[in-house]
Amino acid sequence: ARNLISTQVTAVLYLCGPAWDEPARSGDDGALVLYCGADAADDEGDSATAVHRVRPVGGRLVLFDSRTVLHEVRPHGRRDDRFALTLWLGGEHYPEFRCLRPYVS
Repeated sequence: ARNLISTQVTAVLYLCGPAWDEPARSGDDGALVLYCGADAADDEGDSATAVHRVRPVGGRLVLFDSRTVLHEVRPHGRRDDRFALTLWLGGEHYPEFRCLRPYVS
């Protein structure tokens, strides 16, 4: 997602039902994975200084700097659909908003 140069902040609000509150047994949990501190040329997250897996639990809000944080959404093996409201905000980059730890409610 590094090609979204104009996007500064990504906000994801998960709207999943109660079935998503429990971790998947298969390990395919549909998580958002944030590779904080990854080098700009790293498209896999191998150089990340911290990796955060955020499960899509209903009501959970995730905010992160999508200019500096490599991220991906993992597949899931559930019967229930995964729903989320995503908002991308653009604008000037403010260094004080760098991702040290993503905010997860």
